[in-house]
Amino acid sequence: MQTESYPTHLKSTLRLAAPLVVGQLSAMGLSVVDSVIAGRLGPAALGGVAVGGAVYSFSLLLTIGVLGSVTPTVAQLFGAKRFDEIAPRARQAWWLALVLGLTVMLICFNAAPMLRAIGVDPQLYPYASEFLRGVGCGGPALAAFFTLRGYADGLGRTKPGMVASTWAWFCWCRWPSCWLLAPGPFQR
Repeated sequence: MQTESYPTHLKSTLRLAAPLVVGQLSAMGLSVVDSVIAGRLGPAALGGVAVGGAVYSFSLLLTIGVLGSVTPTVAQLFGAKRFDEIAPRARQAWWLALVLGLTVMLICFNAAPMLRAIGVDPQLYPYASEFLRGVGCGGPALAAFFTLRGYADGLGRTKPGMVASTWAWFCWCRWPSCWLLAPGPFQR
């Protein structure tokens, strides 16, 4: 039995992991951009975006957790060369993505009662609500993205997820940069 040397094994692991790490860092960079933009509007806006981001992260983590099952399911079927079983499982994942994406939208669009129930400062309601309405529209698209990324990762193709995450981050950074000097939807 022949085993790989440590440097060879490390190189192949890094080659597989690097796109995943870049994709995750790009996704986290979006929160930094939100904070920078909201910080220019004042402490109430920054607090509202922070609270809204926490609510959104909760609903999004629920979606990511459920759709995280796509990667191992596809990888197991692909590795076992049971290709005819991959498409039906992918269709099931799309139904899950639709339901979860719409659930994220519902949570984000109807967050005001939840914010009151958990005791959020009333000054933050308008900012948190507007932030959640804005990001909530992306719930179905993000669920679709995580489904596609899970499918590609399961096939051993991790670069598409990295490219899509990085591209989204750069697009998101350029678009709101014009809002840094103007209040956008928030009134000062």
